Amino acid sequence: MSDILPLSSIWLLWLSFTLTSAVIAVGGYFLLIYADGIADRIQLGRTWVGAVLLATVTSLPELIAAIGAVTVANGPDMAAGNVLGSCAFNLCLVFFFFALYRERSVYSRASHSHVLSGSLSIILVGVLILSLALRAQKLGFSMAHVGIDTLVIFVFYGFAMRTLHRFGLQEAKTPSEEEPAKSELSLESLITRYMVASLAVVVAGWSLPLIGREIVNLMGWNEAFVGTVLIAFTTSLPEMAVTLAAIRVGAVDLAFANVLGSNLFNVAIIGISDLFYLKGPLLEAVQPIHQVTGLITIMMT
Repeated sequence: MSDILPLSSIWLLWLSFTLTSAVIAVGGYFLLIYADGIADRIQLGRTWVGAVLLATVTSLPELIAAIGAVTVANGPDMAAGNVLGSCAFNLCLVFFFFALYRERSVYSRASHSHVLSGSLSIILVGVLILSLALRAQKLGFSMAHVGIDTLVIFVFYGFAMRTLHRFGLQEAKTPSEEEPAKSELSLESLITRYMVASLAVVVAGWSLPLIGREIVNLMGWNEAFVGTVLIAFTTSLPEMAVTLAAIRVGAVDLAFANVLGSNLFNVAIIGISDLFYLKGPLLEAVQPIHQVTGLITIMMT
C-alpha cells in the first residue's frame, strides 16, 4: 500500500502538469489572436503590442516564481537562475520559428523593429551582468535593502518601453507585409476576451512551478539543478504557447516581439524581486555564475 500511494501521487502530479500545460497552450493561442486584433484596432504596431501586452502576461509566471523564491523559499539564486534561464530558453524558441515557418526565411518576414528591441534587451542584460560583477566584488551602493543597480534597471526598462512605444506609433503608419486575418470583434470584446485568456495563462502559469516543485520533491530529484531547470522550463511555457500560435497564424512579428519583450521584462523582474528581498541587495546575495547565463543570453540575442 505504501508503494501504491506514492505511485498514484506521482501520476496525479504528472496529469496535473499535463493538463495545466494544455491550458497554457490553448490560452496562449487565444491570447495571441486577441492581442493581434487589439493591435489592429488601436494602431500601435505589432512590435509594441507583442513586447508589452503579450510579453508582460506571458512573463507573469516568472515574476510570481521569482518573488516566491526570494520570500517564501529564501532562494535568491533560484530567482536569478529562473529569470536568466527563462531568457535563454525564450531565445531557443527561434529554432521553432525555422522548423514551423516553411514559406521562406522568418527573418525576411520579420520587421526591422526587432533589431531595436533586441538591442535594448542586450543593453539591459549587459547592465545586469555589470551589476552582478560589481556586487561580486562588494562594490555598489544601496538604499535601505534595495541596490542602486535595481533603480538603474527600472529606469532603463522604462526608457526601453517608451522607445518601443514611439517606434510602434511609426510602425503602425507603415503598411506591413504581414497581415493575418482581421478580427470582426469590437475593441471592447477583444479586450474582455484578452483579459480572460490572460487570466487563464497567469493562473496556469502560476500553478506550474508549484506542481513542478512537488514533482521534484516526490521524485527525489536534485533541486539545485533539475528543480531550477524544470521551473525555468515551466515558467517559459506561456511564451512557447504564444510563439507557436503566432507562427501558425503567420504573425511572425508578434512572435519575435513576444520573445524579445519577455526578455526585457524578465530583467525587470530581477529589480522587482530585489524590492521583496529584505535581507539586502538581491544581486549581492546571488552567485557569480549567473553572469555566464547572462553572457549566453546576449550571444543568443
